[in-house]
Amino acid sequence: MAKLIIYINFLVFALFVPSCVFAYTYEAPPTCPAMAIYNSGTGQCECMSGYISSGNSCISQDQACKDKYGYEAQSNYSGGCNCMSGYVWNSSGNSCIPEDQACKNKYGYMAQSDYSGGCSCVSGYVWDSSRTSCISGSQSCSSTYGYNSEFDYSTNKCGCRYGYVWNPSSTACISSDESCQTKYGYNSKASLIQGQCECKSDYGWNQTRTSCISLDEVCQNQFGYNSVASLTSSDKCSCRYGYTFNSAKTKCISLDEACQEINGPMSQSDQSGGCTCLSGYYYDGYQCSLIANRGSSVITPTKYIYPSPTFTSYKNDTNLGINKMTPESSSSSLRISTVSAKIATNGVLVSVVDLLRKVFSWFFGKSK
Repeated sequence: MAKLIIYINFLVFALFVPSCVFAYTYEAPPTCPAMAIYNSGTGQCECMSGYISSGNSCISQDQACKDKYGYEAQSNYSGGCNCMSGYVWNSSGNSCIPEDQACKNKYGYMAQSDYSGGCSCVSGYVWDSSRTSCISGSQSCSSTYGYNSEFDYSTNKCGCRYGYVWNPSSTACISSDESCQTKYGYNSKASLIQGQCECKSDYGWNQTRTSCISLDEVCQNQFGYNSVASLTSSDKCSCRYGYTFNSAKTKCISLDEACQEINGPMSQSDQSGGCTCLSGYYYDGYQCSLIANRGSSVITPTKYIYPSPTFTSYKNDTNLGINKMTPESSSSSLRISTVSAKIATNGVLVSVVDLLRKVFSWFFGKSK
């Protein structure tokens, strides 16, 4: 009887208790793929943090970026992808390429990355005027400043070829001669010493060093109008015909003035290289004196003048120095000693010794 009652109770429990109780009690959780866990709330497997679903498996975000864009791509961990350091997106945005390659693709083979987010040109090349490609430095300089410009690889700047210099506005390279002539006039030229100017042959610097003038003008600026350039030397001055240097050698004076400077105001030139005394005067060995003071017949001395000395000037020097004439070293003098002088009497030349003999004879003869 007791067994019957237990059996009846079991049937009642089985008929009236919900069958789901039995299902939950005996159903096991599903198996999730690697790097995934089961979410009991949603009843699904979910990828762990840092992984995303790819088909029936979980892969890292980095791997997902590499699968989509290539090995150089990586996750930005914000739901997107970017390129590794040193790489950038290609123009289509579907793969990562080296920064250098991106610059070359955009600007040409001579472009490179500056690794600061921009592009630059390789050594020896520069941007063209539109900054769309890299051209050789020489090509850029020639295009901008003319054929005589060249690229300086040591400074990465444009300069002028040998023998050429910048014009005053630094917009073109001109010849060194042209540069000198622009500054100092047509009669100047470039010196063999680079960067300096000098005057052409037969020209010299003026006193302010601002232009080249004829050598005659150079001489006249220093020795007066009657000075001219020497015919025997391009760096010396002499005096015009009929003139000679004064004793101080500072200017050219007439031959009469030269005789007066030496023999006194009563002397004059004989126009043949010597000096004579004016009528009524005689040469006493130092100057022309009154014959009346001598009490004798007229004796007209001749005093020779040496050829006009020349003076050495500075040549057309490259340091733009002023042409300053300096006396040429010479032992010559306009005053000639009595011993070497020749004196004319009655048109006959006699030596000093003969003259003295005549003077003594006359003096002692008169005293008798």
